[in-house]
Amino acid sequence: MIHAASVVVLIVGLIVARLVTNRFRLSGIPGPSLAAYTRLWKLYNAWKGDHHHTEIALHRKYGSLVRIGPRHISVSDPKAIPIIYGVNKGFTKTAFYPIQSISWDKKPQTNLFSTRDELFHRDQKRPIASAYSMTSILEMEPAVDSCTELFLSQIRKMVEEKAPIDLGMWLQYYAFDVVGELSFAQKLGFLEKGEDVDNMIEAIRGMLTYASICGQIPEAHKVLLGNPLFPILLPQMETWNQVVVFTLKAINRRASLQRDGDLEKDKIDGAMGGKDMMSRWLAIHNADPTRLSTRDLIVHLSANVFAGSDTTAIALRSILYNLICHPDKMAKVRAEIDTADREGKLSNPISYQESNTHLPYFGAVMKEAMRLHPSVGGSLERHVPPQGVTLCGHYIPGGTNIGINPWVVHRDPIVFPQPDSFIPERWLDSSPEKLKEMEKAFLNFGAGSRSCVGKTISLLEMRKILPQLLREFDIHLHQNKPWKTRNVWFVQQEEFICDLTPRIFNMSSNSEIEYGFTPVISSASALLSAAKPSTPAPFISVADTPTPKTALAQRIDLYARGQLPEPTYNHSLRVYHYGLAIKRHVFPSWSFTDETYFLCCLLHDIGSTEENLNKTKLSFEFYGGFLALDVLQDSTGPIGNAVAPRDQAESVAEAIIRHQDLCEEGKITALENFNLTYTDNTGAYADIVHPSTIDEVSRRYPRKQWSTCFAATIRRENELKPWAHTTTLGEEAFPSKVLGNSLMQPYE
Repeated sequence: MIHAASVVVLIVGLIVARLVTNRFRLSGIPGPSLAAYTRLWKLYNAWKGDHHHTEIALHRKYGSLVRIGPRHISVSDPKAIPIIYGVNKGFTKTAFYPIQSISWDKKPQTNLFSTRDELFHRDQKRPIASAYSMTSILEMEPAVDSCTELFLSQIRKMVEEKAPIDLGMWLQYYAFDVVGELSFAQKLGFLEKGEDVDNMIEAIRGMLTYASICGQIPEAHKVLLGNPLFPILLPQMETWNQVVVFTLKAINRRASLQRDGDLEKDKIDGAMGGKDMMSRWLAIHNADPTRLSTRDLIVHLSANVFAGSDTTAIALRSILYNLICHPDKMAKVRAEIDTADREGKLSNPISYQESNTHLPYFGAVMKEAMRLHPSVGGSLERHVPPQGVTLCGHYIPGGTNIGINPWVVHRDPIVFPQPDSFIPERWLDSSPEKLKEMEKAFLNFGAGSRSCVGKTISLLEMRKILPQLLREFDIHLHQNKPWKTRNVWFVQQEEFICDLTPRIFNMSSNSEIEYGFTPVISSASALLSAAKPSTPAPFISVADTPTPKTALAQRIDLYARGQLPEPTYNHSLRVYHYGLAIKRHVFPSWSFTDETYFLCCLLHDIGSTEENLNKTKLSFEFYGGFLALDVLQDSTGPIGNAVAPRDQAESVAEAIIRHQDLCEEGKITALENFNLTYTDNTGAYADIVHPSTIDEVSRRYPRKQWSTCFAATIRRENELKPWAHTTTLGEEAFPSKVLGNSLMQPYE
């Protein structure tokens, strides 16, 4: 018994010693308490499928370094990217990665992604890298066009049936078939059949789920699917991966046809002209098998299908979903596409070069969607080299598992102000220095020598299929139901169900839609009554309705700050945020741009300043409209030369002139009816703005006795100009209503 007790004590002592060692090895790095002792914390969070959100929250709580395991650190500082992922820095991939190797010839086969050996990676990449250059990919663009045409044909059929469409799944079908054409000169059959061919999608999802969970404790893989006895005892195991099965069949078929001299049967002399990757790589293999072996062919082609289909589909969904959820951004993309179309700059289907040249705003949308929803939602793990490293003021010993999660670094508030908001304009309007800073922090495709070799394929698909889809269809979420996501290292989306309708529009009217020149009934009460949703107004924060950062918006903002008294300027900003909150809730289909509305809000009371009231006999709204028209098109001013297009300037002027036309008959523009000054001035229609929205906006832009200020302005104008337009609202009744604004009284 004494000996047995001694053994138990020894074992317990070793366990305690290990736990204590774990605890104090990285004791200076904050994080969840349990994570300091055991990897079970990491395992549990991976199993939950939302650890990207967990890590974001942890970094917001603890800072740039967070301990997420006994020897594991998550980093959020963008400055660490070149240190951890730079070339020849000595940081090597961890045991997480080999778990994602395929099984062939009764043993695991590492690929460019899964290998931890940098020399092996270099030697494997060298003979195949040129096939991924954009020049090589564009040589195969006609084959991608055939996928686009088949995709649209299938979508049109479903639209005719007026049934909801699982657009997320169909975008993945598209990604699979494009990869098939580029890799094998043949589609994989997803678009034609409209289903998961040979359960490839499920096979990939299963492998990712296994790897993302098992990868938290990689040793477990050695006794599970990584057990070397498994392929021997279960030879059918290699058939479980349908991607590998398809790849083997394609290679064998091509080799057979080459031996028989009958390549016509493989149709590679058509659109592809033998330029697909398998053709290129077989030529290298046939010339020198030591340079590119049969094993290498199988591994590289399988990796194309495995990685290229899922990551691209995630990006395609993210771009489209964010546009649907932000109608103002959708309107700008549509206007850009329609303008280029009207000017004859777009083919059918749209080419990559046309999209890249003529659709810059869409390019910014792509970038911003991938920033908000990068494909990878786990840490890009590396081992710290033996000598250790100092990051964010902390020394981290060699052997520590360290990494950056793209979801975390993409929300760095210094690099990306308003990090949780969808602001494509940041990629167009930032200074060259700021843009460079953002690019360095962008990890959607990884960084350094191990960055995604196939990113050109993803960019090609994004640039081609989505503008084509938006050119042809109006798209909305079915029953306004948001998608669901699950992190299996790739953050996959599910239930992206949409209603699509063919677009019907007059090309000449695009600027009218974009700038708010859409006719609506004049009666605000009737308009709101007809459109009022059945659900209560949601809370929409100031951060959710950011002010535009275009050069024109910034110029007019500076002008308004200099001309308007502070209470009037703050009123203009409150009107902007209330208006966008109401637009999202009540009028999501209205498509005028945030920039146009912002300009209107900033300038709508420009005629009411004391100087301007005394400068003219015109009513303040009329003079303000004429003044706004001049200011918006003045390129000679001291604060920038960005000017508004004529249609935009006239729309703003029209809205300002008529912003107090509270008529019950006739029509006005959507922009004018949406200039919701009466909510801030009189408290009307408060039920369509969430109380917390009103509270946050009022605190961000204090009223500073606005009711008293505005009532005095009305009375002052009526005194100076007894004929003023404001008298139609009641010479004394209207200022009294403003002073009696009980909704806003607590904020006065």
